[in-house]
Amino acid sequence: MDKYDVFFNNILNQKKLMIVDSTDHVCFDIDKDIENDYKKLDRNDFLFKYAYLSSDKKRYLINNKLVGDKNLCVAYFLFKSSFGVAFDDYLGSYYVYDLVENKYL
Repeated sequence: MDKYDVFFNNILNQKKLMIVDSTDHVCFDIDKDIENDYKKLDRNDFLFKYAYLSSDKKRYLINNKLVGDKNLCVAYFLFKSSFGVAFDDYLGSYYVYDLVENKYL
């Protein structure tokens, strides 16, 4: 792990504190099964395991059947894999787009 990963994981797991000037943040726990999948699968296989193609076939959505912190955990590992995640508060879904290609999948 590089220094950024260690720092980010320490913040995420509340081992270090970070001052945030906004109330728009969420803390969550890392799911070990999801973390193990992140470590063993390549980025697209991880995406395909936890997301599905939208009906317009232009983008992926994180599986809305994930419960608790699992959707946030998947979003975190997708972000670490150079995917962006945008929340659609109208539909209550997380859309995934490729930051490398700078486009929705």
